[in-house]
Amino acid sequence: DDDLFSTGFGYRNALNGIYTNLASDELYGKQLSWGFLSAISQQYNQKAGTISPMYADASELIYNTVDTEPVVTAIWEKGYKVIANLNKLIENIRPTDISLFEYGEEEKNLIYAEALSLRAMMHFDLLRLFAPAISKDDGKSYIPYVEVYPTLVPSYEGSKEILSKAIRDLKAAKELLSKCDITD
Repeated sequence: DDDLFSTGFGYRNALNGIYTNLASDELYGKQLSWGFLSAISQQYNQKAGTISPMYADASELIYNTVDTEPVVTAIWEKGYKVIANLNKLIENIRPTDISLFEYGEEEKNLIYAEALSLRAMMHFDLLRLFAPAISKDDGKSYIPYVEVYPTLVPSYEGSKEILSKAIRDLKAAKELLSKCDITD
């Protein structure tokens, strides 16, 4: 960590690694784009007989089978791994002097804002997968909104709390970007 976060390039490299993880099969490279999400939204034609058992079960909203459960678990684990990496980046970039970055404050704010935005996005997608729709909110706790690295036993929260924290992160990102990403 000391070596990685000793240069602006290291921060860019860490952010690139996070995007690589987001593009994995467990997340947006497959399951959260055309794979699992397509199955649970029932976009596959089961009558054609070409759907895999995992997607057949998922399209019936059955998540605890030998075919489906590993996919659901992998989405959860990879999603929170990305969040952990984002939290590590966020915690390191906050106190870092802008002189470390080739493009100064603008570059630091851009990386910081991207990390905050990605953390909000990942939590939002986990919330929509592992909790009822907000219109059906029952006030129960479903997922943790993890903001500290490391976090060993996070507290689970309800949908309203998760959304509130995601909105807070997005507003903070917008504020950081307003200094470098808005043209007159």
